[in-house]
Amino acid sequence: MAKTRDRDLRAFIHGQHHAYFSSFADRDSLLESFTASVSNHVAEVAGQLELPVLLIAGEKDEIATLPNQHRLLEPASGRGTEGDPRRRASYPLRDA
Repeated sequence: MAKTRDRDLRAFIHGQHHAYFSSFADRDSLLESFTASVSNHVAEVAGQLELPVLLIAGEKDEIATLPNQHRLLEPASGRGTEGDPRRRASYPLRDA
């Protein structure tokens, strides 16, 4: 899923995934982790985030697309609501 043509960077990314996302205690914990990853998403709790939060979005991300990341920012920032001004995002997303 890495979009870079830089071989060294791609090797680093794959190494990080191998080191931190490949060791599960057993098959049950792997299945539980996978089920959680496809059953829930951060938008469900965006309004509960304690701000400021740095939201990093990948322009070429095929799973978490940039337009969806912009929509995610709205409930977290309190835009369009009469919410507590302390809940407003400090760093709005910008297209790179």
